[in-house]
Amino acid sequence: MLNSIATLSCLESSTPIRSRAAEEGSIQIPLWSVPLILVVLYVCLFSGLGAFGLVGPDEPRYAAIARAMVETTTG
Repeated sequence: MLNSIATLSCLESSTPIRSRAAEEGSIQIPLWSVPLILVVLYVCLFSGLGAFGLVGPDEPRYAAIARAMVETTTG
């Protein structure tokens, strides 16, 4: 019982959380860091796009073989 009273007394505060956060100040980001962050994100996200093709170089050949097999099959 004594432990729960101590916990409740810690939770009670004279000022709400929002007003205490406003008193601490806001985060200031330097203006030069915005283009730097954008360049780093661009390099990380778009540098490897051409590494793997959506369709491999042999896929059209495999499709042509399968199409020819279907056309020549007597059914």
